[in-house]
Amino acid sequence: MRVTKTLMGILIGLVVVTAITFATLQYLEIDESDYIKIEVIKVGDQGFIFLGNDSCTGIIAKTSEERAQSMKLGLEKEIEFRPNTHDIFSAALEHFNITLNKVIIHKMAENTYFSDMILIQGNRVLKLDSKPSDAISVALRTNSSIYINKTLFEERKEKIC
Repeated sequence: MRVTKTLMGILIGLVVVTAITFATLQYLEIDESDYIKIEVIKVGDQGFIFLGNDSCTGIIAKTSEERAQSMKLGLEKEIEFRPNTHDIFSAALEHFNITLNKVIIHKMAENTYFSDMILIQGNRVLKLDSKPSDAISVALRTNSSIYINKTLFEERKEKIC
């Protein structure tokens, strides 16, 4: 009877670990048919940014001038005289051996975009809700991929050339 209870305990433990692992790994894989990888990021004047899959088609979004400047510094791989919040966050990720696996821009509501940062440390995964401008600024500093929901992209895209 004890052996049966022990085996049942082990079996239940394995099922729980498998379920947790599966739930964790779902954040690592995205269905590429549902998302587009952002290949081009341009930062314009007065806080306008362009996110596209090529140089002519993409989403034009508005952010604060400070966040736009941070994205520009991330694109240029520069740190100003003093590091900004995105520089510090990126350095903390590196110091604690945490990888920004990807940024996923997944929806828009009330003229506001929503995104998640997928962070990994060893076998631990954290899905962190974040403003897209912050997530993009960190992704640019860590050379991480940025994805956008395909339907959202198709609805909001514009041709600029």
